[in-house]
Amino acid sequence: TTVARARTGRPLSGAARKQVWATLRKATREAVGLGKISFNPFATMEREDTPKLDPTLERVVTMHEREKLFSLNSGWSPLWKIFLATGLRSGELCALKWDSIDFSNRQLHVRLNIRFKHPTKVDPRNYLLDTPKTNTSMRTIRIHPRLLELFQGVKEAQDALRDQAGSKWKDGNFVFTLSDGHPLLQHQVYTALQGELEAINVPPARVHDLRHTFGYDHVNNGTSIYLLSRMMGHKDAGFTLRVYGHYSEEAEELAAEVSDRLLKQAENMVAEVGRNA
Repeated sequence: TTVARARTGRPLSGAARKQVWATLRKATREAVGLGKISFNPFATMEREDTPKLDPTLERVVTMHEREKLFSLNSGWSPLWKIFLATGLRSGELCALKWDSIDFSNRQLHVRLNIRFKHPTKVDPRNYLLDTPKTNTSMRTIRIHPRLLELFQGVKEAQDALRDQAGSKWKDGNFVFTLSDGHPLLQHQVYTALQGELEAINVPPARVHDLRHTFGYDHVNNGTSIYLLSRMMGHKDAGFTLRVYGHYSEEAEELAAEVSDRLLKQAENMVAEVGRNA
């Protein structure tokens, strides 16, 4: 963790710490079996977990901030809109390929995740494609016509870049690419977002906050926690409830309004029957 903080300014994530722990424990166990060491120091040690994220500290990008961000109308604008309209993780969106988008049936198939191969090596080829975080992250999302238009615009801009690059184009069929066809990576997206937020005098936000904003929007517009969990690829609906449950007051008010409207509708029907009797 100390090394990670020195290199990036941030400690290792919980998932990374868990992976390092598992690797060290396995290596020392095998070393004992080979007679290289006399005992496994990790056998009786307990892993110190990273504190759980407080969902109330998540950043929601306001509608006013979105308006200012979109008003830049930069080459990044379609990416921010697609993040906010799909709730994909940054690794999922950067790994998206054109054959994952079913334009005819308006479906988006999330099947891949992209990550660094070597965390400290700056190279456009420094990536690995693998499956998303969990089995539930492998999902299909229904998308609306406006989103299809955004993807079509991205395709047209990419075709122009391909023509300019000629034989230098690296065709991996990725949706979001650099000018030579290599896929965008998460750190590049993060840097671009910070630059655009600074340009419009808006407080910093993580790329993950765009995904969090997607969840917030749906909870407060009546989407069920179960459906939202499926859309976001969460492990289970319980996790979704823990993250977004504290935002549910507005959703509860909407639900109350629905109940009130249905009750009035039933009462009006009764009154109408009485008048016609």
